[in-house]
Amino acid sequence: MTISHSLVSLSLVIASYFSQSSATVIRRDDGVPSIRSELGPVLSPEAIIVDSERGNLTEATKRWQVFASPSFDYVVQVANENDIVETVKYANRYSIPFLVVNAGHGEIKSLGGLKKGLQITVRSLKKITVHDNNTATIGGGASNLDITTELWKANKQTVSGTCECVGFLGPLLGGGHGFLQGYHGLAADQLISARVVLANGTIVTASDTSNPKLFWALRGAGHNFGIVTEATVKIYDVPKDDIWYYENFIYQGDSIEAVFGQLNKIKRDTPVQFEHYAVFGRLPQIDPVNALVFFSILYNGPASAADKWVAPFRQFSPIDIQNGTATYPQLSGITGNGINDAICQHENLNRIRYPIYLDRFDPGAGKATFDYFNKTISDHPGLAGSLMLFEGLSTQAVKSVRLDSTAIPHRDYFVLSSPVVTYAPDASLDAIAEDFGRNLRMTLHNASKAEKMHTYVNYAVGEESLENIYGYNSWRVHDLKKHKRAYDPQDRFRWYAPIGV
Repeated sequence: MTISHSLVSLSLVIASYFSQSSATVIRRDDGVPSIRSELGPVLSPEAIIVDSERGNLTEATKRWQVFASPSFDYVVQVANENDIVETVKYANRYSIPFLVVNAGHGEIKSLGGLKKGLQITVRSLKKITVHDNNTATIGGGASNLDITTELWKANKQTVSGTCECVGFLGPLLGGGHGFLQGYHGLAADQLISARVVLANGTIVTASDTSNPKLFWALRGAGHNFGIVTEATVKIYDVPKDDIWYYENFIYQGDSIEAVFGQLNKIKRDTPVQFEHYAVFGRLPQIDPVNALVFFSILYNGPASAADKWVAPFRQFSPIDIQNGTATYPQLSGITGNGINDAICQHENLNRIRYPIYLDRFDPGAGKATFDYFNKTISDHPGLAGSLMLFEGLSTQAVKSVRLDSTAIPHRDYFVLSSPVVTYAPDASLDAIAEDFGRNLRMTLHNASKAEKMHTYVNYAVGEESLENIYGYNSWRVHDLKKHKRAYDPQDRFRWYAPIGV
């Protein structure tokens, strides 16, 4: 009888436990409710929660580079816009820092300040809808490759980033350089409207007529203001018989002054069809000791029209020349920015940029920069994977946009340059690597005619001033902070080039 009563009592206790646990939110040791028990039920069935207990958190938070990486306790891989809303509300409820991630290419130091956070992965939101009125609606998770591929099927194109593996909207929020910018302006200049999840979890539309101050701020400083779940942008017909001629050169370092001198001579007169890239880097198969200069010209037209601009560069003793014709979707691959190229691989590497907009090519500074680059990677073989970029995309339409019409502060520039200091994580190299990048940038800045340094927010390392990034007009940073206080007074979006409140 005693045993029987005991078993009955035990069964009642067990039943009571399961009855209560099914209706009670399970709490962790720190008192925060389990993300699965509280957030999980309000997410869509397709959404996925990853944490240390379930799923591969390391893989889910893998980034293009590891320098100044944020750390996350949870990942929510959302399946629709409402999943983002609910996740933001959950994070706010328990003061959990959060970051939206598409392809994970952010490298600025401020990202490293996010600890034990929640990553909102939006990659699945990549639907692209082409409309009849030369517009398209782009999901927040679409990549540059997605954009180019889908629009090309409809005989359309738009300004998107040059690197295929990078997300489309992340770069757009900071301006967004691309192969077609000479014709149409920056990627941000194509934005017609955006659906934005604000810091409090509400959804608004930003456009010229709806939340116009937010719309102004999104184009150039958008990382500070909200989560763009989808954007409607301008698109353009692919011109009839559209073709791009390209010629790729490899030079030794003693040709750099001639190359830069010629660019300086012709650059302000080149047509919108003319674009170029110069890269310092190592290619041991050709020269096992010294860095080389890789120089590419892209011309939107036939070889016969390009020859006037290309021919002089054949006389500067190149050690290799390759040329051909391509369609627009092939340009990323030709310039080494394709989905299968080394630059697109997610490897366990530090990659740090120190960007600067230049007002001209200075041959002497070019040679000094090359020599310093070459010596440093020779003295420190761990840095041998580094690059020095000079991106000479056409700027005619970029400059034609009224300077106060967006938060983009730097439109009248000659070339965008930046080292990409690359090395396997090694604490003994950190200070050397950072000094390497700083010195390369300062060598170019000191040789320029610009009194003040101008940098590109999407490449920023995080040591720049707000004025470096967002402009020196006194009203620019003032207005950005004012709009920030209106739309994100708690500064929840503070992890990428933050402007503060």
